[in-house]
Amino acid sequence: MKHILIPVDFSPEAISATRYALEFARHSASKLVLLTVFEAPLLPPASTFVSREMTEENAADQMVKSAVDRLKAFAEEHIGNRVPTRFVAIEGKPTSAIAQFTKDHNVDLVVLGTKGATWWGDRFQGTVSSELMRRSDVPCLIIPAGVSWNGLKNWVFATELRSDETPYFSEFADWGDRFDAHLTYLHIHRTGGIEHEPHPALNAFLEGRQRGNSGQVRIEGEHVQTALEQFIDEQHQDLLAVTTQTHTLLEQLFHRSLARHEALHGKVPLMVFHRKRD
Repeated sequence: MKHILIPVDFSPEAISATRYALEFARHSASKLVLLTVFEAPLLPPASTFVSREMTEENAADQMVKSAVDRLKAFAEEHIGNRVPTRFVAIEGKPTSAIAQFTKDHNVDLVVLGTKGATWWGDRFQGTVSSELMRRSDVPCLIIPAGVSWNGLKNWVFATELRSDETPYFSEFADWGDRFDAHLTYLHIHRTGGIEHEPHPALNAFLEGRQRGNSGQVRIEGEHVQTALEQFIDEQHQDLLAVTTQTHTLLEQLFHRSLARHEALHGKVPLMVFHRKRD
């Protein structure tokens, strides 16, 4: 059984993410794991009769219980009994806690909503969702702010025709096939840019597929991001998949990432596969 993780902060964005996660769980016989992260409160000094360690332990236990109760109420309203569900509350910083949980508990997919970049600090430092997609070792499905459930029949993988994308062609197809979705592997050639040869691994993969619901498309555009968004609108795509890679601190500050932009401002859910740096 697969495990799909939903980080929950009880916001409208978390509700949107849960709607998508529920469909992924139903189509893949997966268990949902609802995770909320909290920070420990400031505690008063220990009294004569109670040590500070005991005070902190009791406070943490109470916060975990309260958080799990909120998760159960959230699930009762938005999930019901449709799929097996587990509830977890942990103390820590959201991004690092979520990333560590995915490593320790065999998570197959993380589904989370994003509020988008609403002020300069968010654009400069990144949100939890954009930071997590950069750090996570498992695929992330990010539901941009304002995106609501609209079905998942047409999926597009925006490929740069890189050799290190090869493992993700089949992983993308595995998820898409569960929805019987039409899958497009799209390459956008930037006008005036270096011409790429057809990807031999992608050609071989598509030729070997038993299903006839996949194909390649190549288009040309002056701006890759604009061309991609136009394709999504005109071809009525319901999900966009990309690969991304960990960057150095300097690259984080100055690199304009297509994945990051689509996570914060996109019109369809974004599935991100994380390529490891060589």
